[in-house]
Amino acid sequence: MLRFACGATGLVSTAVVLQRLETLPTAYHEAGHSIVALHLAQRALTPRGHVLAPAPQLRFTTIVPRVTEKGVRYAGETKLVVRWRDLEVQQQEVSTADAQPVLQLPPPPPCDGTEPHAYLSVARIAYLFGGRVAEDTLRRRDGLCTEQLVEELRAKPAAASGDLRKAEQLAGLAAASDFAGRAGAPLALLHASYAFAEAVLHARWTQVQALSGALMARGTMDGSQMCDMLAEMQGPAAPGYTGQLLGSVASWPLLFGFAWASLRIPGLGYIPSPLSVSGGRRSGA
Repeated sequence: MLRFACGATGLVSTAVVLQRLETLPTAYHEAGHSIVALHLAQRALTPRGHVLAPAPQLRFTTIVPRVTEKGVRYAGETKLVVRWRDLEVQQQEVSTADAQPVLQLPPPPPCDGTEPHAYLSVARIAYLFGGRVAEDTLRRRDGLCTEQLVEELRAKPAAASGDLRKAEQLAGLAAASDFAGRAGAPLALLHASYAFAEAVLHARWTQVQALSGALMARGTMDGSQMCDMLAEMQGPAAPGYTGQLLGSVASWPLLFGFAWASLRIPGLGYIPSPLSVSGGRRSGA
């Protein structure tokens, strides 16, 4: 009987592990959106001091599936505290180091007076592309250039279909308003946005991994939890047994994120999406 019970427990544990592993691509996808947003909230877009105002702070990110009242199923969602339509680009005094990576607009320069709006459009598209960029990085697509990766995304968007649709819409509008409808401008904006998101996530890959691990453990993270987790991972070990335990795995970001969310967030099991009752649409935007 004891042997049977141990065997059954082992099967259950294996099933749980396999179930969590199935969420890995979705966890990286939503973490990609979230970490691009974190970068946009913390850093200037350019060395000349272009920043987003107000800062696009994370409201929550989740990999808990949700079905809307219309029957549309979403595998994951990422929401910001502020809507993109309420953001604007301002210019302020910053150090050059505060604008790394640098957001580059496609040449030639935008029309007079439209540069801030163009920066806002590229930043928003980069946020939308953050999920797919994280998935591409996870799959180690290092041999492909930005243009090839964008073309592959357009041909086979998979989980990023909604993000791509919105990105293409934004690129078309920006090309018409900021680049005088120049031929090739929409595609050039997509390339610039993907390249920026790729540079951001490359620089912050350990943060992507940690947030992915946390999402696999608990399903949902809010903005303050994400910031607390990243601060503990990047700082000295916290006091106490839990702090020492987390400090011992800080060199493995995915494991650290899983352990942090399991130990630091009260309760057990997945945390449901805040929208699971109220409804609403998935947003990479």
